[in-house]
Order: sequence, then structure tokens, then C-alpha cells
Amino acid sequence: MKFTEILEELKKGEKVTREEWGEPDCTIDFIMYDQKKDKCEFYRDGKYYDEFVWVYEDIIAEDWKIYEEPTQVWKPKEGEAYYVILTHGFIDYTIYDSDNRADNERLSLGNCFKTREEAEHMLEKIKIINKLKELSNFNFGNDINEIKYSIGYYVDTKKVCPNMNRFTRIMPFEVYFASKEDCQKAIEIIGEENLKKYYFDIVEEEK
Repeated sequence: MKFTEILEELKKGEKVTREEWGEPDCTIDFIMYDQKKDKCEFYRDGKYYDEFVWVYEDIIAEDWKIYEEPTQVWKPKEGEAYYVILTHGFIDYTIYDSDNRADNERLSLGNCFKTREEAEHMLEKIKIINKLKELSNFNFGNDINEIKYSIGYYVDTKKVCPNMNRFTRIMPFEVYFASKEDCQKAIEIIGEENLKKYYFDIVEEEK
């Protein structure tokens, strides 16, 4: 994108950056335009500078682009295809239209995926969470003397094992069991590899 093009994007409220400034992370540089002050501000290495001075190198550069905030949530662009989980677990794809109510509702619910594989992954995750709820025989209470068990993944051993707990609820959808044996049984029913892949989103390194 050329310099004249990014000036128009700045006026629209977009943030812009250059390819040579690196990928979005904690040190990314980008420029934004403050309409009230009528000047461009610069963000570098985690700090804002209240003015950006254009140099000749920037003006002739053609590697300008829209700055995209780092996020784990993918959002389709206007006219871009995305995948969605439909009724009965069917997965289909459609084209994103920002004026379409159904598209925006799916996006707000997180039912909007860049690839079919990502949609299938989420579908399996939901199935496993629901299956764990079916197998659960214990409700998380307020009595800290009550020992309960949940399924945990241990990074050091790369194993899925029962995890004893008394008073800390780590995840809002975490499921509990009355005994270590009950918890281990649930692990065996669902399968350790399925829990790693879909419940904990563990990506195994290729050997």
C-alpha cells in the first residue's frame, strides 16, 4: 500500500504500519491519527509518542498496511468466506456480510471460523465438555473441606491426570468428580489423546 493510500485509511480511523516494522507483538510500531489534535501519533515499544514526523523513506515506501491488533479471535473481512457450526453439528461455509444479522450474531457468539478444521475442533471440544458433564458426579460447593477432582494436563510429564482440589475453581466450564477413581474413569472413557487435543488444545510436537 502506498503513502497516499494509508493517509486515507488514517482519516477513517484505521491504524497503519509498515511491513519492515515487524509483526504485531509487544514491540510493534504503528501510527494513528488524532482528529481532535489534527496530528498523527506514534506507538513504539509499548509507548505512545504524541507526534510522528514523516521522513522521505516513509513517503516513498510501498509496504504500508493496516495494523491489526494481536488477538486469538479471528474475524472475517467483508466478503471473506468463513465456516460455521450449524444445527445437528453440520459444518458449512458462507460469505461474511457486515450488514447480515446472522453473520454478526455468529461472530459475537464465536461461531465463526477461518477453516473447516478449526470449526471441527470446536465442535469436538463442545462434545467433550458436554460428555464430561454427563459423567460428573460432584458440584463445586463452598465447603473448602470437600475434596474434589478435576482433569488436569501436566506440562512436565505431558500427561492428563486427576487433579485434587479444595477451593480453587480454575475454569468456568471445569467439571468435577467425587473421587480420583471417578475422574480417572472419565479420562479413560473420553481418551487421553482426545482430552489433550480438544479439551486442552495441546499441540503435540512431531517426533
